[in-house]
Amino acid sequence: MIASALTPCLSELRRGLEEILALVARNARESTGIGIHKSLPASTTIESASIEKNLPADSDELFDEALIVVTEFGNAAPSILQMWLSIDYHRATRILKNFEAQGLVSPKGRVRHKAFELRRARSLESGR
Repeated sequence: MIASALTPCLSELRRGLEEILALVARNARESTGIGIHKSLPASTTIESASIEKNLPADSDELFDEALIVVTEFGNAAPSILQMWLSIDYHRATRILKNFEAQGLVSPKGRVRHKAFELRRARSLESGR
């Protein structure tokens, strides 16, 4: 008697699980790169396109603050910028890539003398 009452519930449960598994499989296929650009929001594709354009370092409004942090620590690492400027990892790496493109830091994250000179020049300009 109890087994006959559970049979409809078990079949509904099985159908629900099959639907969930099909949804998971579909999402897994999309996340492997097949059609992934179609599922991304437009703002994400625009942002990734602007990152690829090698924007000048001054285009970020946190450029001066990041320059101060990097020269104070003597080390250019995304984690330092994240902690002191309260920004996400991608923005920190974008700032550091711009610093590297301008020759302010080395590829290994060492701060070059040019960064200290630029910081001093900017502080004199702004009267700090």
